[in-house]
Amino acid sequence: MNLDLSIWIPNSTKNKTAALKLLTYLMAPEVLNKYNADNLAFAPTKDAPAMKDERLVGLEPYVKSGRFYQGAGTYVPNVIPIGNYLQAMVLNKDGASALHSLDQDWRRLAQRSV
Repeated sequence: MNLDLSIWIPNSTKNKTAALKLLTYLMAPEVLNKYNADNLAFAPTKDAPAMKDERLVGLEPYVKSGRFYQGAGTYVPNVIPIGNYLQAMVLNKDGASALHSLDQDWRRLAQRSV
């Protein structure tokens, strides 16, 4: 499970009124709850409806208690297209080639960081 969406208003925004209006709309129960139901998502609000999808209902206690962590893919820098490599491994059944490309990307990134 990954936390993949968040919303906030940056302190430096030039139009706080419009930003607050958008945020208020997105957090309205009828908008938020429909989005969550349509996208198998958990709501961050205390009064959110219970998860109904049988594939995820068992995760709800962990989400509500904050007992989860980011998936490993979230720790790979965005300049490395890990999703593409994983997809290539599955579709091409060629893990060695994908891992070779991944190693090259990490090597290039490490060289830039020095």
